Amino acid sequence: MSVKKILAGRGAVNYYLDQTRRGLADYYLPEPGGEGAVGERLAAPGSSWWGGGTDALGLRGPVERAQFVPLYAKGVRPDGGYLGSKFRTQEDAAQTRADRAAATDRIADPFERWQARQRLARSGPQASVAAWDATFSPVKSVSLLWAAGDRHIQRQTWAAHVAAVDAGLGYLQEHAAFVRAGRNGIRVLDTDGLVVARMNEWTSRDGDMQLHTHCLILNRARTSVDGRWRALDGRALLAAKAGAAAIYHRVLEAELSRRLDVGWRDRPDGLRELDGVSDELIEAFSTRRRAITAEVNRLTTAYQARYGAPPPAAVRSRMAQDATLATRRSKREPTPDEALDAWETTARRHGTELAALPQQIVGRAAPRAHHQSTRDELGLLLERLAGSDRASFTRHDLLRAALDIVEVGAQPTTQLRQQADRLVGRLLTSELVVALHADDPLEVDATFRRTDGSSVFTRHARQRWALAATLDREAWLLKVAGEPCPLSVDEGTVTDAVRRHRLGGDQADAVRELLEAEQRIGLLVGPAGAGKTRTLRAVVDAWQAGGGNVVGLSVSQAAAEVLATEAQVRAENTAKWLYETRRGRWQPPARPLLLIDEASMISTNDLVSLVAQARQAGGKVLLVGDPAQLSAIHIGGAFDLLAERHGTARLYEIRRFTNGWEADASVLLRDRDPAAIDAYAMRDRIHGGRLDEIETGLFDAWKADALGTDERGQRESVLMIVTTNEQAAVLGERARRALIDAGHVTDGPTVRLADNLASVGDHIVTRRNDRRLTSTDGGWVVNGQTWTVTQVHRSGDAEVVRHSDGAAARLPADYLAIHAHLAYATTAHRAQGMTVDRAHATIDADTTHQQLYVAATRGRHANELWVALDSDRDVIADEAHLPDPHRLLARTLARRDPDRLSAHQLADDSDHEMRSLSRVGAIFEDAARQATHTWLTSRLVDRGLAGASRDTEWSSLLDRVRHLALQGHDLDLLIDRAIAMRPIEDVRSVAGVLHWRLGQLAQQTAPARRPGPLRSLPTGDVVREQVELAQATGQLIRARWREIRADLATADQPPRFGVALGPAPADPAESRAWLDAATAIAAYRERYEVPDHVALLGPRPGHLRPDARAAYDHAMHQTDLYLARAYQRLDPQQLDRLRRQLQQAAPGILFDPEKLRAGQAELAASRRAFTGTPAGDRARRNDHQQRLATVAALEALASAHQRQREQQVADRDQRRRLDLAQRHPGSA
Repeated sequence: MSVKKILAGRGAVNYYLDQTRRGLADYYLPEPGGEGAVGERLAAPGSSWWGGGTDALGLRGPVERAQFVPLYAKGVRPDGGYLGSKFRTQEDAAQTRADRAAATDRIADPFERWQARQRLARSGPQASVAAWDATFSPVKSVSLLWAAGDRHIQRQTWAAHVAAVDAGLGYLQEHAAFVRAGRNGIRVLDTDGLVVARMNEWTSRDGDMQLHTHCLILNRARTSVDGRWRALDGRALLAAKAGAAAIYHRVLEAELSRRLDVGWRDRPDGLRELDGVSDELIEAFSTRRRAITAEVNRLTTAYQARYGAPPPAAVRSRMAQDATLATRRSKREPTPDEALDAWETTARRHGTELAALPQQIVGRAAPRAHHQSTRDELGLLLERLAGSDRASFTRHDLLRAALDIVEVGAQPTTQLRQQADRLVGRLLTSELVVALHADDPLEVDATFRRTDGSSVFTRHARQRWALAATLDREAWLLKVAGEPCPLSVDEGTVTDAVRRHRLGGDQADAVRELLEAEQRIGLLVGPAGAGKTRTLRAVVDAWQAGGGNVVGLSVSQAAAEVLATEAQVRAENTAKWLYETRRGRWQPPARPLLLIDEASMISTNDLVSLVAQARQAGGKVLLVGDPAQLSAIHIGGAFDLLAERHGTARLYEIRRFTNGWEADASVLLRDRDPAAIDAYAMRDRIHGGRLDEIETGLFDAWKADALGTDERGQRESVLMIVTTNEQAAVLGERARRALIDAGHVTDGPTVRLADNLASVGDHIVTRRNDRRLTSTDGGWVVNGQTWTVTQVHRSGDAEVVRHSDGAAARLPADYLAIHAHLAYATTAHRAQGMTVDRAHATIDADTTHQQLYVAATRGRHANELWVALDSDRDVIADEAHLPDPHRLLARTLARRDPDRLSAHQLADDSDHEMRSLSRVGAIFEDAARQATHTWLTSRLVDRGLAGASRDTEWSSLLDRVRHLALQGHDLDLLIDRAIAMRPIEDVRSVAGVLHWRLGQLAQQTAPARRPGPLRSLPTGDVVREQVELAQATGQLIRARWREIRADLATADQPPRFGVALGPAPADPAESRAWLDAATAIAAYRERYEVPDHVALLGPRPGHLRPDARAAYDHAMHQTDLYLARAYQRLDPQQLDRLRRQLQQAAPGILFDPEKLRAGQAELAASRRAFTGTPAGDRARRNDHQQRLATVAALEALASAHQRQREQQVADRDQRRRLDLAQRHPGSA
């Protein structure tokens, strides 16, 4: 099952309208009265409406064009009205962006103009999501049965499929028919149900038989409580996808078993095929499946090579999903006769008559085995969850796992769901799992609860659980990490090692911290390119000099080999080490240090085993890695957890990159700072286009780099990083052909590789550890090593030389044909740990932040990002309106994956989420706004102005009234005076006129009381429920403020935003003032989720956010009070020092505009010269690249200028007071 967004506009709707059958009516949308039958020899149902929300729109029977197009393209109801707010179509969004882009061209300052364009690219208007396409499709053998069967079998097969789709949609309606209301969708509300247009198909994109149903779920539903149409909560829909897919497949099995007495057999990915249909025949009718299988096999081979074991079913299923999307092609629809003739020909070619196939399937179910006990079911469920790739599970995950276990026979499908629910219930009431979700501290009455009793201020099905065993393992690691270890290295030995290896700064500090600390587990965390390997060499040297022994370990053997070579230590992959030690063949040495590299990729179970080994031997474990890079594919997150909770040695200085700006940009990228995108964009490192354009551009750039030379006349190492192994194979073949044409690779005898051919001069990579294949240095062939082919034998064997050390080996033909690939292109997972001169990386909509960070940090001299704008396989849109590459990259930085976290971290996050000001503050603001709406509506109704709430200016009027309430104004008085100023009943917009009049009156009227959020609430019975909710939330807000204040008072280090405040004073009175300011700032940052890279408070919110504006002003007032007192005590030297500190906190305040503009012009000229130079002219391109690098001063100024614009409003008054205090001491 797949779920995709459909963007509003004709372009997306045409995706369905254009899928027409040759010689038939429209495939998706038959003409009114058209038959659903496919043809004389094939039967299939037509389209239909479905869902609890269709009655309100009068939608029944078949889907007709006149209903479908307005509804899904523009959000227009059959009666001509809009479904809530009007859809913004792709055409609307494109026109708005064009208008705003034209406006940016009128900005005089070149850098400000460039910044405005970047902001527009990242966050400009986007088209509305009109619908979601949930597509249900059975396994191939079911489609084969339909195509081969007579009319009875075809109808029964379709009936089973339709019943299964009904069950899957029913699950979605149960768990995803919710809408969001309030500012930022703080409330999640019940609805009447979904509106779904169901459209049936019977072929795949390659013309194979493939039954499937597109269920187009309208992204609007009618709210039960007030009848308003609102947008669906997409989070609930996507979360329920796994459960709906599992129900569909299991119900399909039960229905076919009941209707046609068929049997089933298991597949490796957890799905089941019909008994009686061979894998060979399934493969023959799976043109697309063959491409998918090839991709899955590549992924499986890589997995087994890396982890030493085949992937479990859950991991293999995820591989299949990724491969399915990666191999999708455009569709050509055959006629029914064409299709059936082609299928019969294919079947005969494989020794089968298509018409005879049903005899091998129908009525052939094997006798039912004895039903397994409920204890067996629970044990199987635990086993399945323990083999998962995540540390926590939602209710949807648990149901899916349970459905895979319960027995499917000819039982009613309702019993199947009940049986799975009972199994999940038994698990959740046992001690085998632990709830990670925190209870909601906010008690609400029935008004603010959904029909299931849950609060409207919580997400549906937000609960998560973890296996108790997983939590126990994590807790054990945390306990052992801090326990004393008698093994350490004395200070003198450490100092000698640091001196020998010429370490300084953060590397020297890290070595001392790791070796002198008497703790069982040490951690070294460093970003990409920070010099972790060189640091480890000193660690190994010192540990061995102190009489200890070191064993290096890493998840991949290639990384272990690099560790062994560069750190001069014995190293193995973790799977091999654990396998041998568990069998007693190997054991840890005396006084051991287990040095585990790439520790973020090790599973929690394996880490527990390794730490237990070291502990039993009286030794120590050193974990080395980076939580921001790729993580474990099994249950993981332990390294990140230990890094968060345990003392950690850290490396900060980036040493890999030639250009200093790229080191800084890589840190921003690691920290998810959007400024990183600007840094790469300013230097033309980001290229956007359609996938085919991107692949061509990436290859041309690789070719220019790979065939050129550097300033010393040497060829550079260049790597293409792509998203799939299939892309790597295609680009690898193109690279090989280019190298042959250039004379770097011979066009002579070849050997067969797993994905290509190779000849003398080709670079290849080995993908399987084989200790039988030895090299001339005594080593052996390792997964991930790269080699150059030096000789090809007639037998198909090849002589090769390893790149890392020049050792030679002979690789046999059978090894090459299965386990060797061309090395010119690879994926981000395989690229982790590699360093080359230049890297070119393909980025698409599915790229994770971790993959982006790895891909963008492999090249010493340059890293270029090639962004595929048409790659969002979860979105159906008009290709004329593709997203901007900056927006796609920004989305990648913002996207977070809870499945990467440990169970402890998820529990902490849930507790913080429920109590955080970002949540309870939003609930307070929503309650206050709703109370204001109710109160103001009531007041205006009493004055004969009931229609005001329907004005388009009503929302602005609410913001104005709320703003005045927060200032302490008497609203009754102001409203009465505003209405009485002159007649208002006949104006075009009552709300608009009142908005203006209240603004004028507020300037002439003093507030009636002290300002304050709780004092700003309206009164009266009409708003009693909202006010009581706001008051209850206010108590939680005060409690959280007290927690923040206590944390700041006891913190060892001042907060990151505290530079402007300075350290906490020793004087009690001054300390209280400092704490007041710091608490207000921290609370504001938490409430409005101010990013870490924004200093202090950021820009002041606008008038459309009255509560945020009031909170900002309060925080700034508290800061003012403290600084005004603090400045009075400073002498001129101290004031000058503080000025410099402030400039470092928000750099660029005193920038030189003329120098900035001059540098900008130089950069533009250099960029034009660089891009205008032919790709093959390496010398000139190098010269222009150098010119680009010479504008480093401009880059610093540009960055400073950007920071200044962000901080200008926040710091203006503060600097004025500082200057005043410096000129006139005592006057502040």
